[in-house]
Amino acid sequence: MDKAIRSGETLPLGCGNILFYGPPGTGKTALARFIAESFHEMERSGAVLVIDEADSFLYSRDIAHQSWEVTLVNEFLTSLDESQGFCICTTNRIEHLDNPALRRFSYRLQFLYANRVQVESLYNTILDPLCKDIISDRLRNRLASMLYLTPGDFHVVRTRYSPLFTKPEKVTHDLLVQALLQKMELKLDSTKYSLQNID
Repeated sequence: MDKAIRSGETLPLGCGNILFYGPPGTGKTALARFIAESFHEMERSGAVLVIDEADSFLYSRDIAHQSWEVTLVNEFLTSLDESQGFCICTTNRIEHLDNPALRRFSYRLQFLYANRVQVESLYNTILDPLCKDIISDRLRNRLASMLYLTPGDFHVVRTRYSPLFTKPEKVTHDLLVQALLQKMELKLDSTKYSLQNID
């Protein structure tokens, strides 16, 4: 496909439709915008359409209450079928998408929570520079055991404890790790609540 783009060939209808899906904060929208900007700089022709939170209008037509809701989904799917450019849609809730809509995407990329190595790398890159001292082994081990963290979580914590809001001498590794722990616990509580509602 890349060769066809650069040679100026006409792309097959719908071949540039891409779906990014996964939990909030994993980088779906950030990557979509980066791709859009890169193509704009490299190609200087056409555009990449990025549609965030696509589940808000590509929801299953089986649950539609009004005729216009069905029409909205139908029109969007028709546009995807006829598209000769790039359309990147993102969603946190792929399970809510209309099944025929999923078939319109040539590529589906899943974004996952950070693993142990990624958590350490994200901490070292994003949060560690906020502290003057070295993180203890105890806190490193605590970090290594954390689940359900995303790059977005690290960026939110960095913003909260940036010099704009907190005096640098008040920021400690304990404080930052505790903030990440709270982020993780909120997601765990949300999951438990969802499971209880299902029962």
